[in-house]
Amino acid sequence: MLSSHSVEPVGNCDVNRPLQVGEEVDEIFGLPPILPLKVQWKCVANDESTGDIVFESANGLRNVAKSCRMKFKCSDASEPGDSKVEFQMEFDPVTHLAYLAIPLLYLDNDLAVKILLPFSVKSC
Repeated sequence: MLSSHSVEPVGNCDVNRPLQVGEEVDEIFGLPPILPLKVQWKCVANDESTGDIVFESANGLRNVAKSCRMKFKCSDASEPGDSKVEFQMEFDPVTHLAYLAIPLLYLDNDLAVKILLPFSVKSC
């Protein structure tokens, strides 16, 4: 996502390959180092046969949102060799700031999944 700055492994996780169920990473986003925000994500599903990848964060973003969930659905697209990625984000707001962030999250997620991801994959 555009707002993501980096991910850091939690434990022995290797962030240079797809995460396996049970592995965790800290996602650093926002405007580091001025405003570094962090969410710890745990991979709860990674099923190559269905294309489902799911991450959860019970604690979410401190004082903003909890019970966060990211769902990715990967599938073949209509063009041979292309892929389709669908993304869904869920969370329970803790403060009104979470509600204010929703339009920015939609914009960030749509831009990343629909424009930047396909562009970066094609340039590989």
